[in-house]
Amino acid sequence: MQKTVFQNQNYNNSKNPVKDNNTSTVVKPKELPIPIVNKTEGNIKLTVTEGMINKIRYICGEFPTKEWSGVLFYDIKGSLKKPNLIEIKAFDFYPLDLGSTSYTEFEYSPDFAAYIARNPSLMDHQMGLIHSHNNMGVFFSGTDTATLQEQAPLYKKFLSVIVNNRMDIVAKLAVYTESDITNNTEIISTTSYQDIDYTNKKINNNSKITKVYKEKEIWVYDCDIIKEGRELVDEEFKGVVEDLKTNATKQSFNSPVINTTHPLQGELFKTPPAFNVVNGVKNPDDKVQTFICCLASQNFFYTPIKTYSLKENLMAAMRSVPKTIDRSLYANMLECSMDLLLDYLEIYREEDIIDILDSAYQELKVIGIHNNKDLSRLVFEVIESIMNGYLEELVDTERFVYEALPEDEDVLNIMDDYNKTNC
Repeated sequence: MQKTVFQNQNYNNSKNPVKDNNTSTVVKPKELPIPIVNKTEGNIKLTVTEGMINKIRYICGEFPTKEWSGVLFYDIKGSLKKPNLIEIKAFDFYPLDLGSTSYTEFEYSPDFAAYIARNPSLMDHQMGLIHSHNNMGVFFSGTDTATLQEQAPLYKKFLSVIVNNRMDIVAKLAVYTESDITNNTEIISTTSYQDIDYTNKKINNNSKITKVYKEKEIWVYDCDIIKEGRELVDEEFKGVVEDLKTNATKQSFNSPVINTTHPLQGELFKTPPAFNVVNGVKNPDDKVQTFICCLASQNFFYTPIKTYSLKENLMAAMRSVPKTIDRSLYANMLECSMDLLLDYLEIYREEDIIDILDSAYQELKVIGIHNNKDLSRLVFEVIESIMNGYLEELVDTERFVYEALPEDEDVLNIMDDYNKTNC
């Protein structure tokens, strides 16, 4: 649910009567909400840009159990005469409120004004609303629909977007309309009376009354959502999200995270791996942390930024996984996403794959994840299983020469025959 205060609105309220000079109470009727008309001529195309998609994914990852809301920036072109040809592009938003599990509201803040001052070009674009439903489905609740009714008359057209942690998106465009209605009414009446001479008579009276009034409606159009590709979240947005959590002065996230707590674990190969991790961290340990957290959270865009501790980063990543998820299902998800994650992190060489799996295995063992009873233990077990599979395949590929103990003559003869045949 979302209740948003964009501007101060004055509504007549019968609970606050106004008294005249004669001390009699005059109660003004409460204004009725403007009726909504759901339009079916065609859905409007709404494109959500790469940068905005990643901002949504980032803030949902930071607050997976709470609703948040903010100001949406978008452009629109087309005509309501052909709504199916209207094109909207949502390209940015500024989060303003962190609510509860099912409610959020906000008013414009000085920080938002400062953000506009730093980005004056935003004044040339449209402003709407975006808010989250965290782990729930995306739909317009009664409160969300009431927000459309309240804001559309103020903005003439008002876009509202709802998202959730699964990156589902739904949106509606509300347009305020006024129609001039002319009502011509013909009145026909008959007057009966007794005349001077005591006779009953009738007079037919014909008249015409013309009334002109305005009919107000809010037209609401559903949107078809088009998501663009991937893009990294900019540092300023991360700072804004951090402010929501701490209500402190904005911090700079320009410096990369460098692990100074845990030393790099032993490597299987002498040559250091040449893989590239998209979040730009420089220390190989940080690449391992990124790999572990992306795998555990099932979110390839997850970036461990809050702490140098792998254990704390892993626990933060695990918060995006429902605690009620079936363990075998989660383990299967981890296994199925492994190859995709390695491709996404641009880790292709078999040596590099084994190296990062072994480093992840060693670091998880150091912090005792293999002894846990919660879902995080499955991350350790899946990494261990896949790493062992790669090692077994490597052994088979290299065709190692097996040696038996000298005193075991039968085994020695068998392995000699094997080596002569296969090596």
